[in-house]
Amino acid sequence: MIEESRVVFAHQFDREVSESERLRVTLLGAVFALALAFWIVAAVAFPELFERVFHGKLNLTWVFGFLSVALSYELGARILIGHFIRTGQRLPPLARYGNAFVEVSIPTAMLIVYAQVSTPATVLLSPWTFVYFVLILLSALRLDFKLCYFTGLVAAVEYTVLALVLVGGGRAGSVEPMLVEPIPHVAKGLILLSAGIATGFVTREIQRRVANALRTVEDRNRVIGIFGQHVSPAVVDTLLKQGADVEEEIRHVCIMFLDIRDFTAFAERRGPEEMVSYLNNLYGFMTEIVNRNHGMINKFLGDGFMAVFGAPLSESRDSQNAISAASEIVDRVQAESVRGTIPETRLGIGLHAGDVMIGTVGSALRKEYTIIGDVVNTASRIEQLNKRFDSQILASSEVWDAAEGSQEEAVYLGEVLVEGREEPVGIYRLA
Repeated sequence: MIEESRVVFAHQFDREVSESERLRVTLLGAVFALALAFWIVAAVAFPELFERVFHGKLNLTWVFGFLSVALSYELGARILIGHFIRTGQRLPPLARYGNAFVEVSIPTAMLIVYAQVSTPATVLLSPWTFVYFVLILLSALRLDFKLCYFTGLVAAVEYTVLALVLVGGGRAGSVEPMLVEPIPHVAKGLILLSAGIATGFVTREIQRRVANALRTVEDRNRVIGIFGQHVSPAVVDTLLKQGADVEEEIRHVCIMFLDIRDFTAFAERRGPEEMVSYLNNLYGFMTEIVNRNHGMINKFLGDGFMAVFGAPLSESRDSQNAISAASEIVDRVQAESVRGTIPETRLGIGLHAGDVMIGTVGSALRKEYTIIGDVVNTASRIEQLNKRFDSQILASSEVWDAAEGSQEEAVYLGEVLVEGREEPVGIYRLA
């Protein structure tokens, strides 16, 4: 099941990569569209400015054509990526690298054109050099460390080579010699490369954290699948830290059986929706109380439930915790009845402690955390004795003796024969 979910995740991740690529080329297309609009508006509104800056040497038609080609390329890439997404195909790695190379070469080509009508210093200080950084930052959307690194590497190599060619080893004249010295431009190329590596590391970290989050969710779902949705978040977190694999073992636990008295007659007078609301109300705070006292509800039984204290985790005060939970449940039910939140309700709770076999039972499709042993049967029989003694909480002597220092008051009812057992069981009445 886990392996299947990871295959599904890998497939979905590939789709998200394609969606991310489509978003990236869309953003780049928007950049080139804005650049084209800017040049058109500027050329129409300020023709004398272009004449003064470029000395009439810049062919605006060529610039418009170049930006139009770049825009068309991104739109074409978007359409092609959309086709791969619709057909469920993965983007070919070679095509992704080729696309990265072409896109990074766009500002390089524009700088080469600009160099025909301007000085090297002006070219290398032009806004087009900053397009490299835009491309590197957007490469994060490729969700691939190697592609980010490749983008930074191509940008660094192309810019550095172009800069060295333009400055001619420092022989070109300039107002400020530093502008045409090779070293600053080599350093700028290294910064471009570093930006690509840094973007790649960010991408890899995001992928790693997403994968870790997936594994955590899988492990948590596996724990909840084994122990049930009513297991407390604290227990889930502890099991995840310890390792959630459940092996069969003998463990000393305290078992609680709870029954809602006269539930059948109660249900006959009410509709299904009212009964579900009533049970959800009861089980809501009962589950909270059991969890707070370090127990876990193992099974809901319609008009009651079975809870265990001491498995899958033990607080070494399992019997005391069970007694505290039982008393708190009875007190809370009485309080809710007085407030009118629920109809008047009586409970029957039986507690017994001893060694049981714990483990998971089921198939690969569904497993259930199971507790097997005479202790479970005896706890159920003790709960049924509440009708005989007109009580709400009965505990065996094994439970009471283990709960040393309990603040609850108890009345010893003596040795009582329990159905299914040959030997009598010492019984204490707590409520």
